[in-house]
Amino acid sequence: MPSITSQYLDRYRRLTAGDGTGALLPVTGAQRRFVLVRSLDPSGRPDLVPMFFAFP
Repeated sequence: MPSITSQYLDRYRRLTAGDGTGALLPVTGAQRRFVLVRSLDPSGRPDLVPMFFAFP
């Protein structure tokens, strides 16, 4: 089974070679959540929700 690093580097090489085999993938958790929200919202516009954190 190839490592995550080798898979990432292979994909990066394909993208930079310009053969058009794929799109860039979100890297951070926030980017992944943004892509998920955008794909689930039929209007294509995510709702912004304020988040408040309370630390003990």
